[in-house]
Amino acid sequence: LAIDAYEDAQEKFDNLFSLLVKEKESKPFDNREWREVNRTKEELKDVLLQLNTKELGELLKQVSGKDTEYVIKTVLDIANREEHRLIAFNEILDKQSHITPEYKEEEKAIPVLEFVETDKKRAETHIILTGVFHDKGYVVGTDAYLLLARKEDYDKSLEGKVTNKKGEVINGKYPNWRAVVNSGKQGKSWGVNLEELHAFTRGVLAKLKTEKADPSTKKDAKIAFKTADGKIVLCYANALDKALQGAKSIGAKSFFGNDDVFAITQTPKGYVICPMLNQGQNIDDNSFAYVPRVSELQHSTETLSNGTEAKHSASQNDTSIKLSDTSFASEEEAEQ
Repeated sequence: LAIDAYEDAQEKFDNLFSLLVKEKESKPFDNREWREVNRTKEELKDVLLQLNTKELGELLKQVSGKDTEYVIKTVLDIANREEHRLIAFNEILDKQSHITPEYKEEEKAIPVLEFVETDKKRAETHIILTGVFHDKGYVVGTDAYLLLARKEDYDKSLEGKVTNKKGEVINGKYPNWRAVVNSGKQGKSWGVNLEELHAFTRGVLAKLKTEKADPSTKKDAKIAFKTADGKIVLCYANALDKALQGAKSIGAKSFFGNDDVFAITQTPKGYVICPMLNQGQNIDDNSFAYVPRVSELQHSTETLSNGTEAKHSASQNDTSIKLSDTSFASEEEAEQ
């Protein structure tokens, strides 16, 4: 029944799109029928996103419509990658040596400048990202992946300006960070105690330092953990360390998965975006598995949809706004 309803909605979609092409205007997209079609399609996709690989495979044998077949194949591919990541997570966990968590109270909040671009090559083409932006009470720093926007007091003469570590003004147009933090639905909470996750992450970084790991190993070290709803999240350890410091500085208690690319948290004091490695990047030997104690899990009901946000977003052909080189490049091109 779900597939029949989906295909009926797709047929209506095709008719409306044909009307759009024929009339060469956007009116068909503004009417109630169009909104209802899209709502129906999205709701029925959510049904697919809750099935496992075996169920999706069986369902695929029963459909004939090309569009429906494409959607099921896309979701099946995502489900396969998630299952492979879970297997890799368990393998790493089985052979992982003990990680001693490092707990420490931060004397000062992490500076927003810690979130700016520091890579010399990228800085040549993204010089605007090497400074912090002063925007209506917020001081913003990002390297196009990590982001911290925190309410701070600053001199009124800096309003709308970007300054580097020396306090020098950098000319140029800063990316539209507000569009990113407000892009779409808030996903489901990680459901992980951030203080415990941070202590583990610090422990991993300390272990690598003690073992005198080479710079590339320390740079590429990753943290994998399971969210309350069973999803495996993978982040670079250094990026996660900064994101968790940023979250603490604004009083945040949890991150929410926006899509398969980043998680976000916000409070009245600001916003933090933490980049995640998508399902195409699997867990390797330079990954460390964090498993929270049962008492640490926050079984949160704070969600605006089901617990399959990452799959849902990935099935949208990556149309969501991301903190990426492309999104920032478009901002700079618009300026020229």
